[in-house]
Amino acid sequence: MKRQFYLTAAILTLTIFLAGILIGWYLDTKRIEYISKEYENLELDLRSLILENNFFQTFNNPDLYCESSFERLPKIMKEVDKLGNRLESFERINQFNLEEFERLKKNYILLNIDLWLRLVKLKQQCNYSIHTILYFYPEKECLDCSAQSLVLTYWKEKMPNSVMVFPIDGDLDFPLIKILKTKFNITTYPSLVIDEKYVVKGFISKEELGKYFS
Repeated sequence: MKRQFYLTAAILTLTIFLAGILIGWYLDTKRIEYISKEYENLELDLRSLILENNFFQTFNNPDLYCESSFERLPKIMKEVDKLGNRLESFERINQFNLEEFERLKKNYILLNIDLWLRLVKLKQQCNYSIHTILYFYPEKECLDCSAQSLVLTYWKEKMPNSVMVFPIDGDLDFPLIKILKTKFNITTYPSLVIDEKYVVKGFISKEELGKYFS
């Protein structure tokens, strides 16, 4: 009787354990599918914008190029921001498919750099009045980085059409990230590059950061 009881308990425990693993794997897979779908939609929006801009430039319509970009890029940026928040929350609870999450994270950061370059070009060619911030953070968590994220979120919400933040994991092994870190002399985290001119190393308060927007 005792032997049978222990055997039954062991089978039930194993069944529950395996069920937990399968449920976790299923949920992680669904999260990846969800983020991948959102990323594909953003890529389509960007490709459409690129074709529109090529059209205007080919037929020498710079005003239409600026007008189209002014209208489309901020909307795309908001969707990219939402994607980043979801990716960050999913990454915290992800237990399986770690390589796939890493791939999605790399795609997201490359998308951020792409958008940043487009906004810089708009500022140069179209006199686009907007503040851009490259936010370099480490792969591992740091207290100052968490506090800095809150400060950046504050200004994004306070000035949603005037402040655009582009988070970049500075520890990722990407040639382009190394180029950016070299250009702006990024040696510590967190670090901010504001409007392609000002480099702030270490934590900066919301009051101090606000002075760059006045």
